[in-house]
Amino acid sequence: MELQERYSTMRVVWLCICSVLLIASSTIAQNNAITETEFHGFLKASRAITGDVAYRNRQSFEIANQIAGPWRADGSSVSEAIPPDRFYTTYSSGQPSPSIYIGNNFYSKQHDGSWKLEVSEHRAIVPSPAVIHGFDPPRIEVELQRDGNKAIVTVISKPEASAGEDKKKWRTYIYRFDDRGVLVEKTSIGHTGNNWVKYTDRFEYDPTINIVAPLIDRL
Repeated sequence: MELQERYSTMRVVWLCICSVLLIASSTIAQNNAITETEFHGFLKASRAITGDVAYRNRQSFEIANQIAGPWRADGSSVSEAIPPDRFYTTYSSGQPSPSIYIGNNFYSKQHDGSWKLEVSEHRAIVPSPAVIHGFDPPRIEVELQRDGNKAIVTVISKPEASAGEDKKKWRTYIYRFDDRGVLVEKTSIGHTGNNWVKYTDRFEYDPTINIVAPLIDRL
């Protein structure tokens, strides 16, 4: 009798463990192919939450000899944007001087601390991070990965069949959405002909961001 009770207890424990594992497997990231239209639905939902609110973008650049890595840091920048036409950026490497775009006006800071104004024929266009755009190459495969309420959408942009299946021409885009459905990170991976290059944009939505024209020395 005691042996039978122990067996029954062990069986109940094992069934409980199996149930936990089954539940966990349904919440851990899973991959599923989705359509381009469904992917656009994620972007539209994100924009419906944030609207055209101002945002900060912390971008990093990395390079590697092969797509598997190892990746080496190659630069970074921090920019702020107010859609539809205000943008401020300063680079921590590459171009050290900050610049501001407001409409048709482009302001660049000079080595002596003054600002230079250039007027363009074309107005600056600053889209939302979740703007829908095309891909190059245009033939794509889209995959959805979920982890609880968070979503990761991977877009693989392939060359047309006529261009051959050269993997170095492929580009990979990874979009990460938080548990509210807001786009918080976007990564682009591609080949330049010499190296693999990875750009990662991390978005911080901040309605207090203010971008104004600097004072220009008129003398």
